[in-house]
Amino acid sequence: MNYYPHHIGDFNSATRHLTRLERSIYRDMLDLYYEKESPLPADPRLLFRRLLVVTPEEIAAAEQVLADFFELTADGWVNKRCASEIDAYRANLRAANAGGRSKAWTAVEKRIRADIMAGDIVSAERLLSDFIQKYGETPEAVAQGDVISSLMRPPQADFDFGALAGEKVQVTAADCPELDRDANEVQPRSNRGATAVQPRSNRGATEVQPRFNQAEANQNQNQNQNQNQNQVNPQHQPTMSEGSARGAVALSIEFRKHGVLTQPADPRLIEMAAQGITAATVAAACEEGKRSKGESLSLGYVNAILARWSREAAGVSVAGARAPRQGHAGGVTAARMATITGLTGGGNDGANNIIDITPPSPAHQLG
Repeated sequence: MNYYPHHIGDFNSATRHLTRLERSIYRDMLDLYYEKESPLPADPRLLFRRLLVVTPEEIAAAEQVLADFFELTADGWVNKRCASEIDAYRANLRAANAGGRSKAWTAVEKRIRADIMAGDIVSAERLLSDFIQKYGETPEAVAQGDVISSLMRPPQADFDFGALAGEKVQVTAADCPELDRDANEVQPRSNRGATAVQPRSNRGATEVQPRFNQAEANQNQNQNQNQNQNQVNPQHQPTMSEGSARGAVALSIEFRKHGVLTQPADPRLIEMAAQGITAATVAAACEEGKRSKGESLSLGYVNAILARWSREAAGVSVAGARAPRQGHAGGVTAARMATITGLTGGGNDGANNIIDITPPSPAHQLG
């Protein structure tokens, strides 16, 4: 501790009976106690040496102060007030460290997730290791470490090498420099005890014909070696697409945010990512699960919610739906058209909806 609270009133009340020398030694003892954050040494010689207590008068004053304010234990001379202040100081320090650790983890987690999505697992592991070394292990760091560990597992090869067991391999003298070029037969590599195979250059000859020149021999040798290497060690085909792998990582991170422990290598997550399930959909399903079941969720429960949503979506049929038509304020309805026809005795061309109600002339009435 670089400082400690000194309450003047409490100190004066507790030390009124001490001499000036005893009060001075008591203050030195308090400083040593808080500086080391531990009880004073039980060995008197070591303690008095640290306090610069030398003369018989100072030794007697120091012994009196120890008897009045300290208690001798297996750990040393303990002062209850000092021990209480140190505990409070350490509690505040842990709280401050927790706040700083939380902010640091928020920043580091973003970088780790970015590296994982980019496929740089080594960088993500290094960031996590640096955080744990500085702040210690936290539940979030441990969970992220499990995700990184699952991503670093080597993929399982799906190639069946058993198909090559009975395959005949034709070998030339150029493929096996250690064999005699003048031999009239060459044994296949896969089965040395099988029937001899004639050299490629001349299958009908009884002996191996020499190459035309060294350049052609080297070229043919390289081609044969590449062909044989491709036959024995075919390129590994990934078991799942890169997009599905990254999607599974994103889904696993989202599940862990809601308390569901998952691994990106889980086949169910890989299938969800392949079917286009997004992290936002997973978050919505987890929230619905918490509302119905509480905080205790499992991957199977959330998967059931997603399956129900899928069935409900499949049952929706809205093709061809149209909003109902509404007549315009100035348009002609069927009832109005019937009225116009009854009054005028004829139809309406739709241009003007005007009825002539001018009274007829006298001549027209007579005629």
